[in-house]
Amino acid sequence: MKVLTISYQLGSGEQELGRMIADRLGWALIDDQLIHWIAQDIGVKARDISRLDEKAPRFMTRLRSPVLAQLYVSHLKEAILSRVVSQNMVVLGRQTALVLRDEIPGWHVRLVAPLEHRVNRMSQAMDLDPDQIMEYMIEMEQHQQAFLSYFFGLDRATPDMYDLTINTSRTSLEVLAELLVAVVDHNFSRYYGASGQGNVVTVSRQVGGGESVFARALGEKLDIPVYDKRDIERSAIRQALPVGRRKGAGPKQSHVRGKDGFDQYLEMMDKVVRELGEKGDGVIVGRVANRILAKHPTAYHVRLVSEPSERIKEIMKAHWAKGIGSGRPLTGGDADHSAMTRLMSKSDWNDPFNFDMVVNTSSPDKPMADVVALAAFLRWTRGE
Repeated sequence: MKVLTISYQLGSGEQELGRMIADRLGWALIDDQLIHWIAQDIGVKARDISRLDEKAPRFMTRLRSPVLAQLYVSHLKEAILSRVVSQNMVVLGRQTALVLRDEIPGWHVRLVAPLEHRVNRMSQAMDLDPDQIMEYMIEMEQHQQAFLSYFFGLDRATPDMYDLTINTSRTSLEVLAELLVAVVDHNFSRYYGASGQGNVVTVSRQVGGGESVFARALGEKLDIPVYDKRDIERSAIRQALPVGRRKGAGPKQSHVRGKDGFDQYLEMMDKVVRELGEKGDGVIVGRVANRILAKHPTAYHVRLVSEPSERIKEIMKAHWAKGIGSGRPLTGGDADHSAMTRLMSKSDWNDPFNFDMVVNTSSPDKPMADVVALAAFLRWTRGE
């Protein structure tokens, strides 16, 4: 049997999207029912479990019922595993991706959206004051963070914990439901080449996120060319723009022939990326293209992440760095990318709200290029 877990920031459209997906697939939608399963399996009342639901146990609860607090997570897994044998499930919330990702073949998705968007969505749906909604959301997010810290030892939810992190403020829930149903069914036959349409995909990435292979595969599926750093700099040379960044140099070490050094390099990248955006029909890798083309009407913005162990493997394959055991190639390269983003757009490189989708490339058996190709195609053909 199969499972799709949906983690979410409150107000990201989780209930509506979960219901649409479950209805279309004919799967069970599991939400509060999970609380009753856990209570039944442990032999306690549901209200006792609900006090722990996506919250860290309070101090007195930890003193009075320490065993119950620990049983919650272990039985969270068992409650699903014992029942998924008889039915496919869409499971909402409770960080079930962390509990199940090594147990059951499936997809693990996180929904995010800017706070203002989520407040507006919930205030309209519930006809409540936006200030009250915002206060409630902030409180719930604090509870969820405490839950992650207490039960999983994690500071925060990060994209490499999930297969896909989707910004629901940038695509309609109807389109996302169509996408995720196709992903779960492994049915990617509904997209076609996108050449001649003027559309663009930007691909940002962590160092070692598999960007080269991913971008080539994506370009082939959409039938559009791929532009990486080398292509952009060649284009700049043809236009007699200043080029000459030293190989491997970070922003503080960069050098460009001509006046003002690195500032000219930034101007060159900005100009060429904008021209590629105007030309359309291309996959643009890196170069802060997602921020440069943030207002492009049809650009689809993707970020690639991967688990550290997988990133190191990719770097080793590319024969890129020395001192691999220290992890410096990861942190150093990521720091350069982060600094570049701040210089060019004054935004946070890690902010998922700057992208339509964040893709975890750690699982080689999951066709992520197909997923992004279909996501982009649906956006372009549905116009939302």
